Amino acid sequence: YLGDIGGKFAGVGFLLVSYIMMGVYLSEGGDRLHDLLFLGADANGDSVVLSRAIFAIVMGAFLSAASKYNVVQKIMIQFFVPATMLAYSSGVSTALPTADLGAIWSLSNQHPEVVLNAFPLLFMSWTYHGVVPRVVYDLECNKKEITKAIVGGSTSALIMYLIWNAVMLGNVLGDGASAVSFAGVGGNPLTAIGDTSSSSSSLAYWVTLVTEMAAATS
Repeated sequence: YLGDIGGKFAGVGFLLVSYIMMGVYLSEGGDRLHDLLFLGADANGDSVVLSRAIFAIVMGAFLSAASKYNVVQKIMIQFFVPATMLAYSSGVSTALPTADLGAIWSLSNQHPEVVLNAFPLLFMSWTYHGVVPRVVYDLECNKKEITKAIVGGSTSALIMYLIWNAVMLGNVLGDGASAVSFAGVGGNPLTAIGDTSSSSSSLAYWVTLVTEMAAATS
């Protein structure tokens, strides 16, 4: 549809975006590994670099070995997905009792002027469509099953993200904070939950673990 030149530009663009995303995943995964290892303890900058290196090496070794024996999909389905769902459920269960869900709807926490800040993330999310060829291959080009898998999977993920965002923002905003007052932690409410002394250590642990599992599965 894009023609020869357009297709080449699209291909190069996809590779660049995928490369950037891989760097983000490895960096975030290493940081969350660092948080798990040093949760509640002081650590220096060298330990962050080491954690990132360990995460990258472990993920690279796993993918290399698993792909060699063609068991990547099997391990994902039988281990990583159930483990991530268990961590997610535990995190939501821990966060829900202390979440001030009413604060999410408060007019003082509505800031449409910062919506543009999310555009880079929306652009990077386009790599999601890279899984479609794999879905088509696994479901043997069955249009009905492919549609069911993509629509059902996307809807399930959307609902999970909305629930996760609601209970996490409810915990942060429940202290009377503003939705845009997290400059000290890179504008990330999840980092605020992990850093603030008002958060329970169990909630900080589950948030960190879920983030780590999300980076690993990505």
